[in-house]
Amino acid sequence: MLKSGGITVFYKTSWARAYAHCCASEELGWSTLPGLSLEPSPCHAFPASEGWLVLCLPYAKSLDLVMNDGPGNQWDKAPGGRNYTVAVPGVMVLSGGQLERVVPPPQEPRALQAEALDGSRIRLTWQPPAVAADEAPVSCYKVFRNGRLVGQTELTSCVYQDVNLFAFTDYEYSVAAVNRQQVAGPLSEPITAKTELPGPPSEPRNLRAGCRKEASQGGELAVRLEWEPPADCGGAPVAAYEILRNGTVVWSYQVPAARLRSEAQAAQPMDPEAAAERRWVRSSCSYSQLSWFKDVLEWTDTDIRMGESYSYQVRAVQLGPERADELRSSAGGLVQRCGSRFLDNVLSDVVGPVCEAAEVRAVAFLDAPKLGERKCMIMFQAFDWDSCKASCWYDVLLGLLPELRTAGVNLMWLPPPSDSVDHHGYLPRKWYVLDNHYGSAEQLQNLVTAMHEQEIIPMLDVVVNHRCASLQDSAGRWLKFEEPDWEGWAVCRDSTAVPGGTGAGVTGEPAQYAPSTSSASRCCRQVEAACEVVACLRQLDAWQEVA
Repeated sequence: MLKSGGITVFYKTSWARAYAHCCASEELGWSTLPGLSLEPSPCHAFPASEGWLVLCLPYAKSLDLVMNDGPGNQWDKAPGGRNYTVAVPGVMVLSGGQLERVVPPPQEPRALQAEALDGSRIRLTWQPPAVAADEAPVSCYKVFRNGRLVGQTELTSCVYQDVNLFAFTDYEYSVAAVNRQQVAGPLSEPITAKTELPGPPSEPRNLRAGCRKEASQGGELAVRLEWEPPADCGGAPVAAYEILRNGTVVWSYQVPAARLRSEAQAAQPMDPEAAAERRWVRSSCSYSQLSWFKDVLEWTDTDIRMGESYSYQVRAVQLGPERADELRSSAGGLVQRCGSRFLDNVLSDVVGPVCEAAEVRAVAFLDAPKLGERKCMIMFQAFDWDSCKASCWYDVLLGLLPELRTAGVNLMWLPPPSDSVDHHGYLPRKWYVLDNHYGSAEQLQNLVTAMHEQEIIPMLDVVVNHRCASLQDSAGRWLKFEEPDWEGWAVCRDSTAVPGGTGAGVTGEPAQYAPSTSSASRCCRQVEAACEVVACLRQLDAWQEVA
């Protein structure tokens, strides 16, 4: 149980540093700005790895305080611009604009069991903890692999499946219950499970195909494919990807040896003596944690013909005996990790399923207009406030293209393309999902291709100021964003429409109808996400964005 003499305040923020400008008594007065520096939390219930800081005043009987980031001049005040007030000694938690007393943390979960399903998956089950009268109900569970947080359950489910693990490997697990204040209780008794023989990898993720002029090919038309590794490698390294065009394998993309080496390097035994004795050791790593796992892979197809349509698929191929021998015998040969024996036990021709096809049509790419080039453009606004009420607005525009071209239109402003909470598209939810009330992603693709054939340039409309979450977090707040994945750090801490954010304060008038997106908190990550969505939308056959 959390105990404290005086006043202790746990605080969660995305700031690099945090200070408490505070007053413990009228005699002492207010602290000198910026105030007392908060320290990383040493408490398991409020882990520093998740952004928790702590302020300890062991002799304070009451306290008024406001948080700030020091030189950045950002402030976290109570609603209405007031001070946070602690009237009596105790342990408090300040998060999302709410200051409240910490309730006793949950007790440890019971009867944890672990079962290896195959070479890359382990299934965990457990019983909920006993609940004392003064404890808050459990809201979710955190799962730890060798002391490292690897996942969280949806609500109060007592089942979790850990995936994308290494084959032939021992893993140790423990589970902690979390209450509505995000306070985690003690870890359960640990349990160990060992993965089995490798299985086939799952399909590669997020295949995208785009037709464009390649400078390396003298400006000739080419199709560029991009994809990410499979969600589950099957327990062994993926060494190659087979690329299928119209159902036939046309290329085998070989994964660089450096990536395969990283699997061994990242999973070195934690105990040097165990490595020397070549006995089993536990691992804390999985393929999902390797640095390259989320990197985009790409390949360019130059053997295409103008006007033809193509269908592409990709499938993963596990490390085979020939490539394993090459890695073992090459300069600085790959040393397999203790106990895994994956170089000695690889199988031939272990190929995963193909991914969903990406369709593309070879159409000449129009050059987008640029500021300052003094080129006359006639832009047509291709939607109004009621356009989303049509059964498919994209098809309506498709039928208007010949008339628009005759009228001299050469630039067309299309509506926001992403999945959206509202029908108009101006409260986007999943940027990378291109199905909305104007039509499907396929219908949009057909429209964009036809526009380029009519020599009309599509203009991209991406909404980045207002974005809505698609899921609730463990506390029931709409702070879990998908595609791209954001959390509460992206929402202003004083957002009126969606409370609970941990980002910077609102700099202008707060939005009353959507989350106030923080422009200062982790700004570079948000800008990067905005660039990613533009890049994603450009994978349409012939899409241009106008800056």
